[in-house]
Amino acid sequence: MKRLVFVTIIALILGFSPLAHAALLDRGPDTLGNHLIYDTDLDLTWYDATPVLMTWSAATDWAATLGVPVHGTTVTGWRLPTTQGYNPNYTDEGEMGHLYYDKLHNDAGGPLANKAPFTNLQSYYYWAAAADRTEECLQALAGEAKLS
Repeated sequence: MKRLVFVTIIALILGFSPLAHAALLDRGPDTLGNHLIYDTDLDLTWYDATPVLMTWSAATDWAATLGVPVHGTTVTGWRLPTTQGYNPNYTDEGEMGHLYYDKLHNDAGGPLANKAPFTNLQSYYYWAAAADRTEECLQALAGEAKLS
């Protein structure tokens, strides 16, 4: 009986652990059909928007003024995702690397084999929060910023 109680307590502790539930959660579509994907590790939401080509300046302005209508409310406070450094081989750095490698489990250099739960993700260049950091943002990264 003591062993059963101990195993149950351990299971409950692990069950409530943030690591046990680390995931990408689809929070549903906006009025345009684009989905909001919540990253439980980073506590942020990616916007899986239809790809649009634009300059970095236009991309930062777009994100800063974006209002996404979903479930009767408008989600604001958007920004471009981060990447930590300039690395031509692009390793797991910043939010973009976390999504591509840790969450989607893709390999360096591609191809973009794993995209789910994203539907608009493409193998392409993506803008990052710092303009001088965008060159290393190769392959399908943040739906929050499918911008180039």
